[in-house]
Amino acid sequence: RCRRRTRSCGCPFSLLPIRSSNRPNQAWEKRYQSRPPPVTHACRKHTLKVARKTTKAIIPGSLEAVYDLRRGLLHELHFDPDGCVGEITMFEQVLASIPRGALILNDRYYAKPKIWQQVAEQGVWMISRHNRTVKKRRLAVNAQFRSSALSWDDWLVEMGGSQAGTSPVQLRWVRIWGPGFDQTLITNVLEPERLTPEQLMAAYRRRWSECIWR
Repeated sequence: RCRRRTRSCGCPFSLLPIRSSNRPNQAWEKRYQSRPPPVTHACRKHTLKVARKTTKAIIPGSLEAVYDLRRGLLHELHFDPDGCVGEITMFEQVLASIPRGALILNDRYYAKPKIWQQVAEQGVWMISRHNRTVKKRRLAVNAQFRSSALSWDDWLVEMGGSQAGTSPVQLRWVRIWGPGFDQTLITNVLEPERLTPEQLMAAYRRRWSECIWR
């Protein structure tokens, strides 16, 4: 409060009381509804509380972007003002804009039977990391390779179908490992001759060059 308590003070700043939650506070409203707020001097610094220190702008809402790696251009950008919209819902909004025959590189969160079925209906190919929360069943072994520099296991698997109302999908499960790395990828490109394990790994690594937010 202003300590001068004089009419000639001329303090231009007002300090309103701050509540720590959005719920109504009856005592607060009763106290400050009938009288003006307290006043403070501009020359005095009052730090009430620093909730979080950040140098970046916080944008309310949710964004889903589709980036064209071959052309180096943003293909589609979808914004929803609701910041609580799920990633699957956001992905469904941009899936229709992806041309038939395109190859999508996605994170393992999208590697769910529902998404794989939608991608197949759209005529789109996809590579993602293996989502361990989705159960898999091995149907066949496409290939195995072992060397000191690079090794892989290439399987045809059936994933999902354990929940009511869902059906399993057939996918390729490829584990690639070597000195300093071990990665498991899945794709709906079922023929190894169309997309070899080395090509699969090289394609997915391109995702990391673009999916970095600063």
